Amino acid sequence: MNDLQNIAVLILLFFLGWFWASSIFEAFKNIHFVRSEDESSKEHLPRVPFKLRKTFKNAIFGVLILLLTPLVVYTLMSQTIKEQWFIPFFIPSLIYLPFLFINKKDEEQIEHQRAELDESDRRETILRICKKLSNRESKSCRKTNTQQYNAILHYLKNSQNPDEIFEDRYTLLLPSSCCGDYKLVKSLIEHGSDVNFKSSTGNCAIHLAAKYGFEEIVELLINSGADIETKDADGKTPLMHAQENGHSNIAAILSKASKED
Repeated sequence: MNDLQNIAVLILLFFLGWFWASSIFEAFKNIHFVRSEDESSKEHLPRVPFKLRKTFKNAIFGVLILLLTPLVVYTLMSQTIKEQWFIPFFIPSLIYLPFLFINKKDEEQIEHQRAELDESDRRETILRICKKLSNRESKSCRKTNTQQYNAILHYLKNSQNPDEIFEDRYTLLLPSSCCGDYKLVKSLIEHGSDVNFKSSTGNCAIHLAAKYGFEEIVELLINSGADIETKDADGKTPLMHAQENGHSNIAAILSKASKED
């Protein structure tokens, strides 16, 4: 191996060492944000916050690099590299080492960051549930399982806005009605969700429940004050959706409610 190749390998070792040092430092810095199992289950949050998961994955790669680098060096590299590999590799560690001591945060700052992570995880958790509920192409059950339902109920009982908007388009009531999750729809309404909220595509919950044939939800929405004459972006009422999709029972319920109005 010539001098130019040696230099190239030493530079590569420096960057591998930099990745190793930075990933271990970031994981060490964030370790106190990892929630205990009890705390996580009680608050319905992931043990490792979503925002920090990449940090800890990188730390695992950093450990693998630390284990594999000397093995590769002593197996494949020249004698010169074998004698010098640890110098460029551990230089970044010396650069990061002081930060482990000067990067201390006071309790108030830690609690503020913890609160931000909790809020981010709460929103991400519900967004994932929303996407599951609205995935009409899924062949598996799209309704909330017990854990997901309890998570949403926990947030609703702790002052979550039932009409919080996700992806700038919809509230949780819409995908719940779309997939026929009666229990969740009922809980959202009981906690004050607006039954006449329109998504960015002009749909209300009753449009979706009528279109996909969820009779109980249509009745619940009507009894909760849903506007049965409201039109979506295509100018269709819930009754039109029910008729177009062959849901005769729902069409009859909507027709009767329209006459009573």
